Amino acid sequence: AMQAVGAKKKKGRKEEEGKEDEEADPPPDEELDYLDGDEPDHSLGEGGRAMQRQRAKEWVERRGRLQELKKKRDAALARLRDATAAKDVASLQEAVRLGVAARMQGRSGGRPWRFQELTAAMALLARLSAREQQAAQQRAQLAELAALPLRAEALGADRQRNRYWLLGD
Repeated sequence: AMQAVGAKKKKGRKEEEGKEDEEADPPPDEELDYLDGDEPDHSLGEGGRAMQRQRAKEWVERRGRLQELKKKRDAALARLRDATAAKDVASLQEAVRLGVAARMQGRSGGRPWRFQELTAAMALLARLSAREQQAAQQRAQLAELAALPLRAEALGADRQRNRYWLLGD
C-alpha cells in the first residue's frame, strides 16, 4: 500500500513537471485586453441609477486591477529581456519567477498559454542549467582523477623491460 502511494506522488510530480515542458500557445486576446479604451455606456440595461453606479464602479475597479497587471507584466518583460541578454542563471530564475507571478502563463480552454518571452527565458534557463550540471559532473570526474596516484618519477626498468615508477601522493 505504501509503494502505491509513493508511486502516485512520483507520477503526480512528473505530470506537473510535464506541464512546464508542454508546448504552450500564445496568450489569448482576453489576457491582453487591459481596458485601455473609453468607459462603456452603463446606461444600457435595467436597474436604475444605483445599478448604473454599481456597474461603473465595478468597471473602474476591474480596469485598475488590469492596469496593475499590465505594469507587473511590463516590469517582468523588461527583467526577462535583461536576464536573457545576460544569460545568467540566477537572474533568469528570478525573471521567470516574476513572469509567473505576473500571470504570464496559464490555461484557456484546457490548453496552456504563455508569453513568448517567458517561453524563451525558460528554454534558455533549461539549457544553461543543463550546461552547468554537465560542467559540475566534469569537475567531479577531474577531482576523482586528481585523487588517483600519479607516476612521479621513473626509477628504471628490469631485463624484461618492466618499468618501475615512484608514485606521487
